[in-house]
Amino acid sequence: MIKSMFARNLALGVLLLVGVSGVFAAQPPANQPVTVTNTLDNAVPVTGSVIIGNTMDSVVPVAGSVDITNTLDNAVPVTGSVIIGNTMDSVVPVTGSVTITNSVVPVSGSVMLNGTPSVRDADNPAFQPFVAQLDLRVDYPDSGGTEVIATVPEGKRLVIETVSAFSLLPAGQDQWPNLSLEVCTLANCISHYIPMEIRDRPGGYFEVYTGNQAVRYYADPGSDVSVRLDRGGDSFFGSVHTSLSGYLVDLPQ
Repeated sequence: MIKSMFARNLALGVLLLVGVSGVFAAQPPANQPVTVTNTLDNAVPVTGSVIIGNTMDSVVPVAGSVDITNTLDNAVPVTGSVIIGNTMDSVVPVTGSVTITNSVVPVSGSVMLNGTPSVRDADNPAFQPFVAQLDLRVDYPDSGGTEVIATVPEGKRLVIETVSAFSLLPAGQDQWPNLSLEVCTLANCISHYIPMEIRDRPGGYFEVYTGNQAVRYYADPGSDVSVRLDRGGDSFFGSVHTSLSGYLVDLPQ
């Protein structure tokens, strides 16, 4: 009888031990690291936040759009083409060689240029030289007249640097011609007077005057530059040949 009771107790202990072991064995381990071998051919879709330990020795291919919080202290190396939405409010620090294809790039701080950069002076007068000339005649009974010598192209500003003139007037008409150039600058049209000096009196009937002056006049885009001749009488006729030279400057659109 003692042997029979011992056998039953032993069997009951084994069953309890197996049951308890089964209960503990059924519990999955908590917070265990998982290694995912993710490739483009066998992609594993992931939702939520993902931290990628990406190095040049162990590159993880990624497809689709990825937001990278990249800092100098925690740099993420990237190969291939990368589009950087870089603004003054959200600056993305970049190291290494970068090819920039956009036309205007805001840059702050120090910039290193390798090689010899090509610098182009867009306002160089030699790029868009400008000349114009006009023959203006004032007949009896008029004592003065005005004509347009040049019209400034749209989108450009005309810089006038030199004005020269040759005038022929009947003798005795106040001994001088009154020559002026009307230029519109910032919508203000102003007459600029050109000094003239007598040079000759051929035959005593006419007098020859000449003038040449270095100036700096700025004419608005689309405006007219005009020449005006006033004389001290109205007999016969008076004439003036006027020429100007300068250059055009492109204005920002």
